[in-house]
Amino acid sequence: MNAKPASHLLGAPHDPKANHIRCAIFLALLAALLLFTCQAWGPLDNPTDPKSATYQGYDTVTNPAAIAAALPADKGSLSGSTLTATKVTGATAYELRIAASAADLDTAPFFTKMDYATNVMDISASGIQDKTTYWWKVRCRAADGSPRAWSAPASFATSWTTAATPTFSPVGGTYATDQSVTISTTTANASIYYTTDGMTAPTTASTKYMGAITAKVSPATTIQAIAIAPLFSAPAIASATYTNASIALVSIPAGNFNNGTSTVNVSAFKMAKYDVTQSLYQTVTGSKFSYFSANSDAATCPVEQVTWYDAVEFCNKLSTKHGLAPVYTITGRSPASGYPITSATVSATLTNNGYRLPTEAQWEYAARAGTTTTYYWGNASDDATVGQNAWFSGSKTHAVGQKTANSFGLYDMAGNVWQWCWDWYGTYPSGAQTDPTGASSGSHRVIRGGSWGDSSVGLTSAYRNYNIAGNLYCGIGFRVCAP
Repeated sequence: MNAKPASHLLGAPHDPKANHIRCAIFLALLAALLLFTCQAWGPLDNPTDPKSATYQGYDTVTNPAAIAAALPADKGSLSGSTLTATKVTGATAYELRIAASAADLDTAPFFTKMDYATNVMDISASGIQDKTTYWWKVRCRAADGSPRAWSAPASFATSWTTAATPTFSPVGGTYATDQSVTISTTTANASIYYTTDGMTAPTTASTKYMGAITAKVSPATTIQAIAIAPLFSAPAIASATYTNASIALVSIPAGNFNNGTSTVNVSAFKMAKYDVTQSLYQTVTGSKFSYFSANSDAATCPVEQVTWYDAVEFCNKLSTKHGLAPVYTITGRSPASGYPITSATVSATLTNNGYRLPTEAQWEYAARAGTTTTYYWGNASDDATVGQNAWFSGSKTHAVGQKTANSFGLYDMAGNVWQWCWDWYGTYPSGAQTDPTGASSGSHRVIRGGSWGDSSVGLTSAYRNYNIAGNLYCGIGFRVCAP
């Protein structure tokens, strides 16, 4: 008997009966497979069946009002930059798509980095921004790798939690030596960025914090920092100033000068070697609003845009910091707190040992430093000579102490900024005087010394000027005295 070809065992291609048999076998196998699938997974549209793709694939998500509510509480939640999910039996991965519109969801990238040890999916690379509306859909994959149905597209509006504001250790304050400062935040995975010039707000382009920072206390150092974390709103800027709040004083000997009307006798006292700087003013008052605060050397530039009332309150606060008795009593302050102070009633107890503004007589006597010439450097008024001794006819303030000091060792007694004095502006009385304190009342307070924007005329030792006590001007600052 001849052997049949192998193909005949399955039925010859031309055999109709064999074709029917093959078709019946295929249909039976397909029916068995579908039955097994339904038993394993359940119907695709039954969200209550734990075996269904609808349940396991989060297909029940529908139009949440906020991202925190976007996943059912029993299945997971989206917070910050992570999706936390309840592991579903049979599922090996979760896929999340996020896009700016529903139409973009089909082409949006998957986020599938689910860590089943913690049931967390990291979506920090999604580029989601705060206070923005997005669309999303989600699904899971079965153990065999096959994907389940996508959930219906749903929209949500982001409103991220604010990252924790950084803190400093040690905190800002007055210290005898430079400080090693550490910065931290309680927000996990946050990066800290900082600046140290006291003026530039930190951003992600600023220096990234990698370890302790040395904060010099003389001159003062102001550190500003922010914490940035994926999908967290940027926090308020944290700031800390480290200083010793020291102020260099020069002893001024007793003596006299002629003010053009009479001889004025002045008792010995102490005067600050420099104008009050922006950094010292901020350290003492916590306020920073100088017009030239953006100068690269602003911390060591004289403070300006301070009212006369601001200056006397500074004197009191500096006295308190140094354990001295404040000289001034300030009532009726307006505003009740904050700066600038535009009006108040001020009286002085000059027998107290605290800091105070110089009287006009003290100021001129100290500026002249024993000279009787037009300027404390002589009578030369040419630009070159004046420029060696004072900042004038310019466009901004400059760091204190850069020009030649007078014979008493005081800097910037001409130019840079006008300096508030205690006195009301008024005519000089005739006859010799001893330690005069000016007119008993008036409408303006005395300013002396000229500024960065004045000609050399305003820089003479005898030149008098005045301004309203509550006025602000970017050419007026001050220096302090002590008994």
